[in-house]
Amino acid sequence: MNRDMKGILIPKWPCFSLFNPAEARDFVISQQWPKKMGLILDIYTDSDRECVAVFCDAGVLAKESGLPMSEIRELLQTIPGLHIVD
Repeated sequence: MNRDMKGILIPKWPCFSLFNPAEARDFVISQQWPKKMGLILDIYTDSDRECVAVFCDAGVLAKESGLPMSEIRELLQTIPGLHIVD
């Protein structure tokens, strides 16, 4: 695990973190996501404003959507507030 600039431990890829998921919600619901990925991202961002971060596993997205991890990563990187640590 690595620390970001706020000192929070963030697991390495294929895990990722989404800081302030409620703030990313408008972006997430405005996009056309493949297969089940949109539904899962909708759930991740349907958070109260008090939720400061969610930590997720891209492997779950790959399994549920049937997409390769490289494509999942490329799509995730467009989301505001999303952090990936290599």
